[in-house]
Amino acid sequence: MNSFAVAAQRRSVIRHLYSLILNCIVEPISIHSRRCKSIACLAITVASTPLVAGSATGASVDPLQTAEGRIDQTVLKGVVKITSSPKKLEETTIGTGFFVSQEIQEGTRAVYLVTNKHVVSDWDVSDGSITHYSTKITVFFYRISDSGGTTYRSLTIDLVDASGRLLTNKVAVHPNRSIDVAIVRLDRELDPANKIDLLSFDRSFLIPFNNTVNWAGLGTQVFALGYPLGISSLINNYPIAKAGYVSSIAGQEFKIEIPVQNRAGRSVVAKIEDKFVVVDGLIVPGNSGGPVVIPAETRVRTDPVTNQFQFTKEPTKNLVIGMVSMGLGGSGLTLVLSSDYIIELLDKLK
Repeated sequence: MNSFAVAAQRRSVIRHLYSLILNCIVEPISIHSRRCKSIACLAITVASTPLVAGSATGASVDPLQTAEGRIDQTVLKGVVKITSSPKKLEETTIGTGFFVSQEIQEGTRAVYLVTNKHVVSDWDVSDGSITHYSTKITVFFYRISDSGGTTYRSLTIDLVDASGRLLTNKVAVHPNRSIDVAIVRLDRELDPANKIDLLSFDRSFLIPFNNTVNWAGLGTQVFALGYPLGISSLINNYPIAKAGYVSSIAGQEFKIEIPVQNRAGRSVVAKIEDKFVVVDGLIVPGNSGGPVVIPAETRVRTDPVTNQFQFTKEPTKNLVIGMVSMGLGGSGLTLVLSSDYIIELLDKLK
């Protein structure tokens, strides 16, 4: 074969590979995509096991879900978009929430929507005060696909009674004024007639603050799942995953002073001293209330006795280290509230 023929053959091969790459980029991400599988690009393995299996102390996973940095695509169905009007305004704000479940008695499980105080109320970071709760929120649930192909639907959840008082048997806000966490217990929303396809994080998926060091350290990659600027997939309303890196020492409390404006418009300094993780990753409106999860694979030290840096990779689940609260100005840093605060509210509504 002469040099011209060889060159032509190479160009043909390059064009073919380029075509395959483009197809992988524009086609839906799917393990059923033969093109994607042929060159191992953009293929995401979907675990078939429910999220209620496993715990923050370790769990077995689908053996295919072992790539570092991956998100089990099934996890996305545990995260939802929320719209509300928390400041007595007609304008609608967008936030994120995620489902957590726990057993309240043998054979009976309760499901809760976890989000931020400032998503369901006019919570003010300057002093932690709340003067008004949204009368209702709209949650975009996933549903069993109907004949028309619809895979999600919106349901309205009331937060206050006819007199404007918070439904305390359904809604709980953290008693610490500076902790931006609220949960809503689901009941009628789960009526089979609504055909809700609900997936939740079991309580055991929430990593306690003191155990965070076992799963995440300085520089560990984590993912914030949510709806920044309202962005979501067009067909099924799935959230997106924003990557970030842990910037604070896991398991150690921090004190941060943030210059903000109070309700009167005066500049003040908000002092936050709580259990949180600082993540290097820009968070924008819409991400608030979303879970922050670790990758589906962690690096585990195998020989601590020798004090040598010998690590192995160990598959795990996308466990939750906390939830997004707020970004720190234009620093690119984000405050992630510890899962401890969610657990405390779960105990309150149990």
